[in-house]
Amino acid sequence: KAAPAPPEPKDAANAKKMPGRERVTAYNRSAMKPLPSPRMGGKSDTLFAMTSPPVRRVLFDDKPKVSMKGDDFTEPLWREGPVTEEERQARLLEEQEEEALKAGAKADIFEEVEEEEVEEGDDDLDAVNDLPLHRACEDGDTQRARKCLDEGANVVETDENGCCALFLAAERAHVDCMRLLLQHGAGVDQAANHGATPLIIACCNGHVDAARILLDKGADLKRRTKGGRDALGAAAQMGRAGCVTLLVDKGAKIDARDGKGATPLYMAAQDGHDEVVSKLIDLGADVDLRDDEGTSPLWIASAAGHDLAVEALIEAKADVNCGDNFGSTPLFAAAQEGRTACARLLLQNGAEAGLSVWAAARQGHFEVARLLIAHGADVDKPSNDGSTPVKAARAAGYDDVADL
Repeated sequence: KAAPAPPEPKDAANAKKMPGRERVTAYNRSAMKPLPSPRMGGKSDTLFAMTSPPVRRVLFDDKPKVSMKGDDFTEPLWREGPVTEEERQARLLEEQEEEALKAGAKADIFEEVEEEEVEEGDDDLDAVNDLPLHRACEDGDTQRARKCLDEGANVVETDENGCCALFLAAERAHVDCMRLLLQHGAGVDQAANHGATPLIIACCNGHVDAARILLDKGADLKRRTKGGRDALGAAAQMGRAGCVTLLVDKGAKIDARDGKGATPLYMAAQDGHDEVVSKLIDLGADVDLRDDEGTSPLWIASAAGHDLAVEALIEAKADVNCGDNFGSTPLFAAAQEGRTACARLLLQNGAEAGLSVWAAARQGHFEVARLLIAHGADVDKPSNDGSTPVKAARAAGYDDVADL
């Protein structure tokens, strides 16, 4: 193979150097949602949640945006030659099996490292941690909690996850228990093992009243999880518009970056939380701030196919040709992922075609390729390895796209 040339500006001419893009395709083919998990091993994208008694988890914050790019599984697809359909299906199956190990709805706030399964109603948890106050606060039983405190229960004691009773009450919005605990000296910012405070977990779960109680007691808006996520970032990523509004009203920094440089707007755009995207824009969020890989909110929304978020960002004057550190633009990302509606919006608002048609052809996205050609994309423009869109489509087995 010929040695690759430096990447062209504002597109993905050097696609081979772009890690993780293929994984977005595999992920999106399963409806952009992790598969339900019968067990939880190794890494997980789950929100810290102990609302289900059978499973107790030890979680900590680590790795934002694992749902979108930067993994080891798919990067080799950018380096190698044509992939057969059998190989493609095998890799897709492997990807689905990997996702089946990942929990829950959204992503990336906490990473699970251990769990203990307990039968419903079993008392094994008592053997692990005989903490009646914690169990009372989990259940929202204020009378039991008061009795525990009257009998000398330590209000700041933690369970095996590092969670204090206030954390567990805030997680479930048991506001009467929260008030009782705070009256007895609970630490308003006492963090669990993963670094999340009661305020962060309340905002993760969208509990506005619980968050307000904590803020009125002086909860620190700047406290972060081990991965650098603050309460506003967590609320934005989970789509909690009410908590987002409350936190900004209370002085949260609207463009605060997490451990990977992502802003709350980026996180809301990544997961398609259109209401939160619009709310943050209205509150003054910078629409063009990029993460550590140079990825903008518009890029991530385009890659994920969230057309309403894309539309809102474009209306807010986001840069439609803003390339990431690898030269990939929002249009290239949309083409690569087969996001026809997003590609149309970008083209209608001045996006440059670049090598987007090559990306669509390489992945066999017929409708996107046809749309790009209709908008004047150069079907003869080669990538740095000399592959034209037609050659790329035929090499990957997409003759219908090549015949366009």
